Order: sequence, then C-alpha cells, then structure tokens
Amino acid sequence: MHSKTLGLLIGLPLTLTLAWPLSGAAQLDRLKNAVEGVRGAVEGDQAAPAELSRKQRYELDQIGITLNNAENRLEAWREAEREDMARLARRGAERGRDEATEDLEAYRSSYPQLADHPDVQATEQRIAALDQALAGQAQAAADASAASEAAGAGAQADAERIIASRDKHGDVLDTIHGRSVVYYDNPESAREGLATIEAAEAAAGEIRPLMQTVAERYGRERGAITEAMDAAGVSVDKANYMVAANAHDLFEFLEQLAATRAASAETIVEGVRSRLDDLEDFAANIQQQRLAEALEMIEIGQQIDPNQSELNRLRVAVEEAASEKQAEQMARIESAEWPGHVASFDGPGSIEQLSQSVHEYLSNDRDWGQREVKPQEVLSVAVRGPWQVAKRDILGQPIQWRLPVLVAVTDDELRPDGIARAYELSMVAMEGAANDAPKSPPWDGFWVGDNFF
Repeated sequence: MHSKTLGLLIGLPLTLTLAWPLSGAAQLDRLKNAVEGVRGAVEGDQAAPAELSRKQRYELDQIGITLNNAENRLEAWREAEREDMARLARRGAERGRDEATEDLEAYRSSYPQLADHPDVQATEQRIAALDQALAGQAQAAADASAASEAAGAGAQADAERIIASRDKHGDVLDTIHGRSVVYYDNPESAREGLATIEAAEAAAGEIRPLMQTVAERYGRERGAITEAMDAAGVSVDKANYMVAANAHDLFEFLEQLAATRAASAETIVEGVRSRLDDLEDFAANIQQQRLAEALEMIEIGQQIDPNQSELNRLRVAVEEAASEKQAEQMARIESAEWPGHVASFDGPGSIEQLSQSVHEYLSNDRDWGQREVKPQEVLSVAVRGPWQVAKRDILGQPIQWRLPVLVAVTDDELRPDGIARAYELSMVAMEGAANDAPKSPPWDGFWVGDNFF
C-alpha cells in the first residue's frame, strides 16, 4: 500500500498520513477532519480572531463553495468507471483547486490583516489537503493504468492509447505547425502565443512518454507501425494504417513544438524592430504608448525564449527611444502656450456663454468628466472659429451647425506633473430646418480632432 505524509504547518506541527487507496468518502472525511483540527488548534493558541465583515465572510464562503465542488469532482473521479468520465471529473477537480488557490491569494491581497485568521488558514489547509488528495488519486490512477497495460496485450493497448491521445489532444495539435504562434504585433498576441506554447508543452508532457514507447517497439515510420500492428493481430475501432497515421501526427507535433519557441520569439523581435522604425509616423502620446507596449512584448518574448539575445539589445534601444521621446515631448509642453479664444467672433452667441456651455456639457459627459476610469477635469474652453456647417440636406442646404473649440483637460495621471492635454473639438448643435438650424446649445454631441500636450 502506497502512503504519503502531508506536513501542514500553521503555528504548530501537524502530520497527516494518507493511505492510498482509501474509499472516496473516507479520504475526504480524513482531509476535512485534519483541516478542522488545524483550525481548532490555531483558535486555541491565539486570541479571539477579529470578526469578519459580511463581505469578507461572503467572499471566503465563495471559496469554500468552489472547494466543495472540487471535492465532489474528486469523488466523481474516484468512482468513474469510464476513462472519459474520469478525465472530465479530474479536470473539474483540478480547475476548482486552481480557482480556489487564485481566489484565496486575491483575498489575502485584499485583506492582509486577515492573513492569520483561523478561517483563512483553515481554507488554505483545505486547499493543501485537496491538492494532496488529487496527487494521491493521480498516482493511484497512474498505478492502475500501468497495471492494466501490463495485464493487457501490449500492441492492442498501444494502439488504443495512440488513438485516445490523438483524440484527446487534437485541438492542441492543430495549434502547432513548427512556425510562430504569435500572429500580431501587440502584447495581447504575444501573451496568447505564450499561452498556446505552454498548453502544447503540457500536452507534450503526456504524449512524449507514449511516443517514446511506440518508437522503441515499432519504430517511427507509418509503414513499420502498420506492419507491426497487423502482425500482432491488433483490432481497434480504426484500421491499423489509421493508428499509424495518428502516431505520425503525434510524432510530428513533438518535432514541430521543439521549434515553436524560437520562431515565436523571432516574430516578437521583428515586431519590436518595426515599432522602432515607424515611430515617427505617430503622434507623441501614441509614440509613448507603442514603446511601452514594445517593452511588454520584449518581456513576454524573453519568457517564450530566454535564449533570444536580440531581445536584450532591443530592450536597451526601446528604453533609450522612450527617454528621448519623453524629453522631446516635455520640451514641447514647456514651450506650448494656450491660444485662448479666437480674436474675432461674429456669433450668434457670445464667446463667454458658448465656452461656458461647452465646459458644462463636457464636465457632465460620460466620456469626459464622468468617465469611470481616469475622469477628465475640464480646465478651459476656447472658442476657435466661427460656426461651420456640420450637415446638409440633399439640396445642399445647412441643417446642422458645429462650433470649433479647443478644450484643455487633465486627470489623475497628468495633474501631479502640471500637464494638460488639449483637444480640438467641434461641438455639434441640434439639427433643424433647412437654412434655419440653430447655432446655439443644447449640444447634440461633438467631433474629436487632433490633441496635444
């Protein structure tokens, strides 16, 4: 009988010995009793813990619900009679464990003062116990699988495993082709590429041992595998030449995966170079954004392929370009002057009344003063020209007018440095009858033009 010892340390030593296999209910009961014992010991040695708020208790209870579901899936894994059902239950249990772990980390981050609370520690130990139980069940399942394979006919079992592996990992195999899996020049695509590689490597970890066995027993060529399966009298739900084709797909996947990291990192290198080359094609604020994204891409690229030395050189080049462009931008900001209102305005309406109306409109607009993220504080509005036609009817007669303005705004990010951003807008009045449309508030919206600091 295989056994493992789980050391759980929460201010006092605790040793829990789990014997595999136990019945599903018995294992979960021992795990939960161990966690409750830890909770009791902690509560006995410490002063009365702080009372959790309703919100804190609710969030902790939600983690508990996730663990309940994961433990139920673990039990379903143990009781599954079919491999597909066992695989589905295992995924659910492992996903629940991972979600509970992430949620508890977020909980601790949000409430660091509760790190030593008995209920928080008990939840942590429950996750650790679940992780131990999953490891034990995985070992038990692996042992059972090995015993079953040894007892069965070797070639028959190998053929079935080849088909099952190809079916199980088919979606992952389709993502790998020996070339880059980073398809666009942006950080999000780089992150997706890294995730694709990591998922493929996880699948390869399961596929590789099988294919090493296949190569040792039957070789790597389709014809040789088909001939060996025929000679062994293998009979599965696919013809033996299709078993060999499945094996070929798995071999090819492993070969192509080996080149994927280097190819993907090279794509990122090319993307960063392109951003440096075309930097002058963009406005100053967009330049800084693109350089910041380039640094993020470099960081992801180095995770994809730590051996890609060009990324280190590009990091220096991007940082230098960012510093240079920042200095240029600050020089422009220092020399910039607010132009104020246009020198002559024929109306209708007064400059003061119109600018105040625009100020109030933008301050209350959901995309400006009332934005949820970085709300814009309107500092000043300057009327910059006469009324202009915004829309005409089919006869070419004006039915809507717009007023050119310059608007200075700041936000929490710009305010500490005493910087404002100026936007060229056209404030659009309401539509009206041909040649009789209003040249006055209320405003129907705005058009956005250029902007500068």
